[in-house]
Amino acid sequence: MSDRGGEALPGSPGELFDRILASIGLSRGEVFITGAVRCRPLEASAVAAGAGDDRSPSPEELSACRPHLEAEIRALSPRCIVALGEAAARTLLGGAEPIGRLRGSWREYRDGAFSARLLATYHPAELLLRTELKKEAWQDMKALRAELNRA
Repeated sequence: MSDRGGEALPGSPGELFDRILASIGLSRGEVFITGAVRCRPLEASAVAAGAGDDRSPSPEELSACRPHLEAEIRALSPRCIVALGEAAARTLLGGAEPIGRLRGSWREYRDGAFSARLLATYHPAELLLRTELKKEAWQDMKALRAELNRA
């Protein structure tokens, strides 16, 4: 979510994500997008630099918001969850593995009796900075499309 506008994945990362979804035949209207944290104080240095809320959430912010995220997931009962980026993947899976090790394979998200298949991949903002990761992200999206086609 954007701290300023309330939109999930605003700006260039959101535009890239829309193109990624379209490449596998989906649109934002067909998926639910949420952030690991809903809001956080903007850092003065980031605001001055025009970055706003582009920083990674702190462990305290993730911990404070986790119960809300888990409740939201239980209420929606998705069959598949795609964790965009390291913060989302670590929040949902626990542990401290880097996104490069987490991505590329299906894992199980479990919260009590509820479970869903979870695929971690790179955050679109990371793909804009490191274009060499786009091939791996594309492989992840093909895996998502294959899983959705199994329904």
